[in-house]
Amino acid sequence: MPPLTRQRTPQSLHSEWSRSTLGATISIHALAKPLMKVMYHRAVLDLIKRQRGISLSAETMEIYASYLGDGNEDVVEAACSALSQISPDLEGAKAVLEAGALQTVEQLLKSPQAGVRRNVCFTLGHLAYHSLTREAVLAVQPDGNEDVVEAACDALSQISRDLEGAKAVVKAGALDFVERLLESQRTQVQRHTCWTLARVAFHLSTRAAVVAVQPCAQLVAFLGDGNADVVEGACYALSQISFDLEGSKAVLGAGALELLKQMLESQYTGVRESACFTIGGVASHSSTRGAVVAVQPCAQLVTVLRDGNEDVVEAACSALSYISHDLEGAKAVLEAGALQTVEQLLKSPQAGVRRNVCFTLGHLAYHSPTREAVLAVQPDGNEDVVEAACDALSQISRDLEGAKAVVKAGALDFVERLLESSDTGVREWTTLLLARLAYHSLTRGAVVAVQPCAQLVALLRDGNEDVVEAACSALSYISHDLEGAKAVLEAGALQTVEQLLKSPQAGVRRNVCFTLGHLAYHSPTREAVLAVQPDGNEDVVEAAYHALSQISRDLEGAKAVVKAGVLDFVERLLESSDTGVREWTTLLLARLAYHSLTRGAVVAVQPCAQLVALLRDGNEDVVEGACYALSLISHDLEGAKAEYEDMPTGPSPGLHSTRRCGQQWSPYSHVHNFDGNENIVEAACDALSRISHDLEGAKAVLEAGALELLERLLESQRTQVQRHTCWTLARVAFHLSTRAAVVAVQPCAQLVAFLGDGNADVVEGACYALSQISFDLEGSKAVLGAGALELLKQMLESQYTGVRESACFTIGGVASHSSTRGAVVAVQPCAQLVTVLRDGNEDVVEGACYALSQISLDLEGAKAVLEAGVLELLKQILESQYTGVRESACFTLGGVASHSSTRGAVVAVQPCAQLVALLRDGNEDVVEGACYALSQISVDLDGARAVIAAGALDFVERLLESSNTGVRRWTSWTLAGLAFHSSTRAAVVAVQPWARLVALLGDEDFHVIRGPYSALSHISRDPAGARAVVRAGALNFVPKLIESPVADLRIPEVEPDVEQTLSTYLRRAVVSDKCLMVNEIPPQWM
Repeated sequence: MPPLTRQRTPQSLHSEWSRSTLGATISIHALAKPLMKVMYHRAVLDLIKRQRGISLSAETMEIYASYLGDGNEDVVEAACSALSQISPDLEGAKAVLEAGALQTVEQLLKSPQAGVRRNVCFTLGHLAYHSLTREAVLAVQPDGNEDVVEAACDALSQISRDLEGAKAVVKAGALDFVERLLESQRTQVQRHTCWTLARVAFHLSTRAAVVAVQPCAQLVAFLGDGNADVVEGACYALSQISFDLEGSKAVLGAGALELLKQMLESQYTGVRESACFTIGGVASHSSTRGAVVAVQPCAQLVTVLRDGNEDVVEAACSALSYISHDLEGAKAVLEAGALQTVEQLLKSPQAGVRRNVCFTLGHLAYHSPTREAVLAVQPDGNEDVVEAACDALSQISRDLEGAKAVVKAGALDFVERLLESSDTGVREWTTLLLARLAYHSLTRGAVVAVQPCAQLVALLRDGNEDVVEAACSALSYISHDLEGAKAVLEAGALQTVEQLLKSPQAGVRRNVCFTLGHLAYHSPTREAVLAVQPDGNEDVVEAAYHALSQISRDLEGAKAVVKAGVLDFVERLLESSDTGVREWTTLLLARLAYHSLTRGAVVAVQPCAQLVALLRDGNEDVVEGACYALSLISHDLEGAKAEYEDMPTGPSPGLHSTRRCGQQWSPYSHVHNFDGNENIVEAACDALSRISHDLEGAKAVLEAGALELLERLLESQRTQVQRHTCWTLARVAFHLSTRAAVVAVQPCAQLVAFLGDGNADVVEGACYALSQISFDLEGSKAVLGAGALELLKQMLESQYTGVRESACFTIGGVASHSSTRGAVVAVQPCAQLVTVLRDGNEDVVEGACYALSQISLDLEGAKAVLEAGVLELLKQILESQYTGVRESACFTLGGVASHSSTRGAVVAVQPCAQLVALLRDGNEDVVEGACYALSQISVDLDGARAVIAAGALDFVERLLESSNTGVRRWTSWTLAGLAFHSSTRAAVVAVQPWARLVALLGDEDFHVIRGPYSALSHISRDPAGARAVVRAGALNFVPKLIESPVADLRIPEVEPDVEQTLSTYLRRAVVSDKCLMVNEIPPQWM
C-alpha cells in the first residue's frame, strides 16, 4: 500500500507573518493540549450523565473504574457517584467489584473533595450489604471530614439491620472507631453510631463484640443529651447490651439506672420503651437483679403500666416480670401496687402485655411471702386476682419447665380450697392448672399425690359447662398413668359417663372418651370399662371403643391401642348385640388398619370372616364400617388374600344399599336418615365436610343433593352436626365454580345466628363459611342482610385464632365488592383491625391486612384506615416472613395510595425502599402487590421521585417479562405514572422499556393493555421517546387502538382532561422521522 500523501498546505499569511516578525512567538501545540484536556473532561462528564440509569456493560464499568484515577476531581466525583448508584443492586455490586473499583479506594478516601469521599463510603456500604461482595470490602477508615463520617455511619447502621450485615460490620473492624465516633460533635454521627451499636447488639451472636468495645459510659452520657434521637438511640443500644450478662454489668458500672428512672418519664415513647427494656434486661440476670431492686424503679414502672402506648406498657410489664423473679423484687412489685392494674392489663389487646402480666403473677405466686397476696387475698370479696393467678399458673404450666416451677412453688397445696371456691373462674382455672400439670409425665405424680380426683368427679356435676369440661380434661390426663387411672376409677368417674356423653359441649364428650380410652389402656382398669355392663347396657363399652377409635387416628395412638391388647376383645365385640359396639369396633379396626405399622396386627387377629359376615348386617352403619375396615385391610397383601377367601359368592343386600362400597362408605344416605341415629348423621356430615375439601369432592356433594338438607342440619341440636355442616358449606363455597350453589340455599341467617353460639367450634365453622360466601357478590349482600357486620366486629376480639381470622376475611370479602364496601366502612371496623395486626398469629394478621386492603379502596375507608394508625405498622409487616402477610400489606398501602387525598400520607412514611426490596421476593403474588403499591404512589410527583430514588427502574426489564399478568400490568402503570411527570420522564426513557410495552399492546386482555398504552402515551411526550416508540413497532397497533370501541384505550388514564392521545404523539414522531418508509405509515395518517 503506498504511503499516505496529502496535498501541500498553502502558506498562510499569518504563518508568514509569525516567521518574519521578530519577538515572542506562540506554540500552537502548547495552547492545544490544555484545551483538549478540558474538552476531554467535558466529554467524559457528558458521557456519564447520558448513561445514568442505563444498564452498563462490563467494558463500560471498567472505563468508569479507570476514571477514578483521573486527575480531575469533577470526573472522579461523577464516576464515584455513578458507581454508588449502581452498587445497591447485587448485580451492580458484582460489576463494580469486577471492574476493579476497590483498587483505588484508599487513594480516593484521601481526596480533598468531600463528595468523592462520601460517594466512596456509600459504594463500600452497598458492597458490604451484599453477602457475595461483602468479603471484598476492607475496613472503612473514618475520614477527617464529618460529612463522610456521617454517610459511613448511616451506611453501617443500615447494613447491621440483619444478622449477616451485623457480622460484616464486626468483621470489618468498624466497632474499633466507636469511641471516636461517639465523641463527634455531629448529632447525626452520634445517632447513627448508637443505632449501629443497637442493631449489632440485637443479634445474640454479635452482641459480645459490642460489649467488648465498652461503649456504655458514653451511651449513658448521652441520656442527658438534649437531642431526642440521640437519647432514643442510646437507650435502645443500652437495652440490647443489657441482655448480655457482661453488658448488663457494664450498664450498671456506667451508672445508668438512676438516669433510666428519669427516662421513664420522658415525653418520647421510644425513650420510655427502651428505658423499660434496659431495666428489664439488667434484671433478667440473677447477679445484677439486686442492683435494679436497690434503685426502687417499681413505683415508676407501675405508673408506666397506665401509659397510652401498648408497646411501652408491654416493656414495663416485662421489666416487672424480671424484677419479681427474686423475693425482694417480688415484694417491691407488690408494694408498688402492681396488682391494682392486673384486671385491666389482662384485657389488653396486646399479647405481650397479657403474657408478661401472667408471668409476673406467676413469679409473685412462686414466693411464699407474696403468694398469699396473689392466691389468698380477695379484696371486697372479688376473686378476680385469684382467678388471674390461677390462669397465670395454668399458662406457665403449659411447658415442662414451667410446670416443674409451679409444683416446686407449692401451688398444689392450695388446690383443695380453690376447687371449692364459690367463684366459677377460680374453679375452672384450677382444674385447668391440674390438667396442664397432669399433661407432663414428670409432674403428673405430684397431681395424683394431692388426691384431687374425688373433687374433680364432683365437679363433673357443676352447673358451668366450662368447669365440667376442664374437670374432664384433668381426669383424662390423670388417667394416663396406672395410679392415676385407679384413682379416677375409685372416685366413681364411670358413674357419670352416660350423662356426660350426652353433654352439648363437644370438649366434655371428647375428654370423657379419652378418659375411657386411658382407663381401657391399663390392664387393671380395662375390665372395668370393657367388661362391666351395668343393667345390660353397652353404652359404656360403645363409648370406650369410640374413644379407642379416636385415639387410633394418629400412628402413636394406634401403636398404644395395639400394645394395650385391645385387639384381644375384637372377636367378642364384633358379635355384640349392640349396634353401636359393632359400629365403633369396625371403625377401630379401620383406623388401626389405616397405619401401615399397625395394619399387620389387625390382619393377625383374622377379623375378615366376621367383617364380611357383617356386610349382611341389618344396620347400614355397621355395613359401612365393615366396608371401610375391609378397604383399608386390603392394602396389606395378606389381608387382601384373607378378604378374597372370606368374600361371599352372592351379592349382599347391605352392599347393594351402600354407595361406593368398593371404595369407602357413602355419607350421603345417612344424612337423609334423620329418623335414625344422630351419631350416624354426625359421622356423615363429618365425611361430607372432608370430601368437599377438593373441587371434585365439592361437585360430588352438590350432585348428591346434600345442600337440600342443610336447613334441617343447621337446626340440629347436635353441636358436631352444626359444626360439620358449617364446614361443608365453607368448603363447597371455597371453590369458585360451586360457590353460587351455596349462596342459592340462603344459609346466611342461620350462620350469623351461630356467631352467638357458646361453642367455639361452631362459631369458627360459621365464621369460615361466611368468609367464603362473602367472596360472591350476592353472597356478600346476603351476609349484610343477615346483620353480620356488628357481630363480626365482636368476633375480632375472640380468644380463638380461627374465629378472629375468619372474621377478618369475611369483613374483607364483603368489602371486596364496590356495592357493599360502604356498609363495611359505615360500621367502622378499622381500629379493631389495626389492633389485630399486632396479633401473634400470622394467619390472623394476614386476614386483617386483607380486610384493610379492601376497605382502603373506598376513599372514606382509606381515611378511616389512616386514622387508625396503620401505616407505621404496615412498614413492619412488610418484613414478615409470611408470604400472605407481605402481599396483603402491599395491597393495603396501594389501596390507601390510590386516592389523591390520602396518597401523601403513604409517601410521607417512605415505604418505597421496602417495596422495591420486595420486587426480589420469590413469591409472584408479593411482587404483584409491591408493583401495585408503587404504581399508585408514582401518580404524585413526590411519590414518583421516591420510587425512582428507591431504584425501582432497575427491575423494569424483568418485571415486564414476568409470567404473572398482574406484575406486568402494575409495572406498566408504574411506568405510566413516572412518565407522566416531566421531571421524572427522562429516567423512564433512560431504561428504554418501549419494546416490551409495545409487545404488551398485543394482549387480548383489556386490563393489561391499558397500562402499557398509558405508559407509551406519556413516554411519547418526549420527542426522543416518541421516536423510540415508533421504532419499537407501536405503529402496528395504532389502527387497532384508534378504532377501539373502548374509551379507555383512546385517552390517557392518568389525566382524563389531557387531549393528546398516543396517536397524536406518534403522528408527530412520524412527521419528524424522515427515515420511515411510506408503507410503514398507517393509512389513516396518509
